[in-house]
Amino acid sequence: MLSQRLPPENHTGAPLQAVQLSRALIARGARVQMLTTRPYGVNDHCGTLTGIPVRAIRYPRVPGLVSIARLLGAAAHAPRIADTDIVHGHALSPMILGYALNRGRQGPPLLVKPSLGGLHREGELQRLNTPMAKPLLHRALHRIDAFAVLDDLIESDLRSLGIPGDRLIRVDNGVDLERFRPADAAQKHALRGNFGITAQRVILFCGQLSPRKGVAELLAAWPQQLAGEHSVALALCGAGPLQTEVENAARDHPGAIHYLGQQADAAAVMRMADALVLPSRIESFGNVIVEALASGIPVISTRCGVAGRTVVPGRTGWHIEMVNAPAINTSLSEAIAARSHWPDMAQEACKTAAAFAVERIAGNYLHIYERLLDRGRHA
Repeated sequence: MLSQRLPPENHTGAPLQAVQLSRALIARGARVQMLTTRPYGVNDHCGTLTGIPVRAIRYPRVPGLVSIARLLGAAAHAPRIADTDIVHGHALSPMILGYALNRGRQGPPLLVKPSLGGLHREGELQRLNTPMAKPLLHRALHRIDAFAVLDDLIESDLRSLGIPGDRLIRVDNGVDLERFRPADAAQKHALRGNFGITAQRVILFCGQLSPRKGVAELLAAWPQQLAGEHSVALALCGAGPLQTEVENAARDHPGAIHYLGQQADAAAVMRMADALVLPSRIESFGNVIVEALASGIPVISTRCGVAGRTVVPGRTGWHIEMVNAPAINTSLSEAIAARSHWPDMAQEACKTAAAFAVERIAGNYLHIYERLLDRGRHA
């Protein structure tokens, strides 16, 4: 399992998915080793990560050239990965592209799961598909045996670069139902105390603090709730380019807006909340949506990513129709007006999340691995 970043460098998104999937694969009898990248001179957890063996591909610290250093480090390391049956790359990172460029033609099948598609500055292929990098990107992509595809955006990106449809396999991300589970009122109260939150109810934003996630619009919408809903607080968890704006909002509205920073234990943060808000413009999946539902809390979200399949108005949450302050405020108002029903929505939320249990997703991946191995034997 290749993941360019792992805890403690990153505790969410693709790295968290790689760790959760690895655990579930091990529980089903697979042998898993994780490879990640670390600069020379950094001594960290590499050895094991919650029972998963981890090795680090080291790269030199070169200011402004970290991605190239990671790519070259993985390319140099490629021959040492040949003793595995399957190589599974999480995200289209420089690490994985470096391995793809230098993998042996008789090596193990390579499956890669891109994390985010779309023509925007955070889209994985969009960032890599520059005039200088394009020839290497095309060569690397065509040396990948199959892609685990989360949504239409990723599929469209890959097809536009000439990847044939028979190499695209639809998948879902999984959720660890042991970690993400409902908390009772006493547990929520205790968890909130750790963050200094005294409000009766908490609506949580959890994710990268970036323009794509609608963070600025959420901050603009929330003060409209303050006059009549002092018992409901907004908590934001994460890091990113809009962190300063979030910190300022928390300072300007003490007790009503809380900035929690970037937390290692996303499950504890989710379980202390009463609802999740995610006004994203683009999500290829949106892991926090199923994590929230598994935690028994309703979701207030745009329809992007998995929300289009899981957020049912009045049953598991509410939709945000546009990413602007008035539309977000309207959806927040509807949700807050129904706050007495939030606990009643927990059962339906948990039932919806059960379809994404990571154990089930791991079983799907084992079937995919077998198909790739069988294809290689008959090639």
